Order: sequence, then structure tokens, then C-alpha cells
Amino acid sequence: MKGVWIGTATFAAAALGALALVTGGAGDAPRQDRAAALPEALQGTWVEVDEAQSVMTIAGGEITAFGAVVDYGGKTAFEEDGVLIVQLYAPPGVDADTFAQAHMTDLALLPDGTLHVFNVSFAAPFVRAAD
Repeated sequence: MKGVWIGTATFAAAALGALALVTGGAGDAPRQDRAAALPEALQGTWVEVDEAQSVMTIAGGEITAFGAVVDYGGKTAFEEDGVLIVQLYAPPGVDADTFAQAHMTDLALLPDGTLHVFNVSFAAPFVRAAD
């Protein structure tokens, strides 16, 4: 898992996600539980740009990344300035700050097709896996 702040696109995606959190960018987007499928544009297998052995798979509402299923409680999906953003929320009984330090909290699909995954201390760009 090599992901760090890697260039302006990742920074921009992280900034959009952070701005959405601060400004309430999700607006009227409904909060969905974990069982609800993530947006169709995110479904499939993704590989980290600079570390191809880091694979993330999104199937329905399940996210498997860095060798483990991501444990999250719910999500909100919305589009802002052409970027599809999904914010993940802590499961019931888990402190939100602790969750934000240890798990991915945001996914941002940029118009160029790059999927940026991040939390408060980590960011990594992913691209679709070759068939």
C-alpha cells in the first residue's frame, strides 16, 4: 500500500471530499446503508496507480481493498463539479474519528476515470484493472 499524496489530481480529489464534508456537499443525498450498492460507475476491480499489486474490488455495496473487506456502516453518494463522491460512515458503535483514521472514508471518481480513495491521513489513486 503505497498511497500518499501523489500529485495534484489526488490532492484535488481529497480536497473536494474534504470540502464536501465541511460544507455539507452531500446536500440532499440520502444516506444509504452498507447493503445498498455503490454507484455503477465504481463497480469492478481497480488497481493502485503506482502499486499494481494493491487491488480494490467493488461489488454491490461491498468494498474489498488492500486484502480486507472494508467495514463501514453506511454511505452517501453525490456528484459535485463532475466528480462522483462517495462518503463512507463508521459502523454503529465505532467512533467516527477512530474510523476516519483507520479506514477509507471517501472515494472520488474524477472525469478522467481515476478513482481516488482517501481518509484524513491517506490518499491513493486507482485505475480500472485491465481485463
